Amino acid sequence: MTTTVVGATEDHRATSFALKVADCPETKYPIKIVSTWQSCLWYKKDHKLKIPKGYVRFHLISPLIQRSAENIVLFDTFVNILSLNLGEPAYAADVAQLEYKLVAGEHGLIIRVKGFNHKLPLLFQLIIDYLTDFSFTPAVFEMITEQLKKTYFNILIKPETLAKDVRLLILEHDRWSMIDKYETLTKGLSTEALSSFVEALEA
Repeated sequence: MTTTVVGATEDHRATSFALKVADCPETKYPIKIVSTWQSCLWYKKDHKLKIPKGYVRFHLISPLIQRSAENIVLFDTFVNILSLNLGEPAYAADVAQLEYKLVAGEHGLIIRVKGFNHKLPLLFQLIIDYLTDFSFTPAVFEMITEQLKKTYFNILIKPETLAKDVRLLILEHDRWSMIDKYETLTKGLSTEALSSFVEALEA
């Protein structure tokens, strides 16, 4: 998936470029400011460039993903469809100079957003809305799974990427190989399986 630049109308471009007042000591690395049984939050303020822009990275982790090769493939399918669903509304959203990227991480969904602070929450809210109200058609499901099949196959026929996958399979506990994922996909997945997986993932 590639970074998407969001279009906007003039009326909804960022109009506030004021710098936030420093509310924490200057640090070399991000510091943990929130820690609960559900989440952790790290923060670092830019004290050098002093530009009213933010970069936020969310990692939504779920143990459900690594429970089986089928779950991993369903997760890849889910993230690709979500990215497709966001394409048009994000492009047409009334925000400016904002970017986002969705990544199917090994243990969960990674959401990256960056841009001017003033309108950044609008973009993130758009992503969350489409995440919580996820939907797809059988045609889109078929298209995405066929694309994934080609992606998995292309990885398998490249010696360097296949060697990396095998190396990580040896080093990491409970890791599913690219061969496992490809075989799972070629056996076939159902739209019902994806719906059930997404429902469990968001529970």
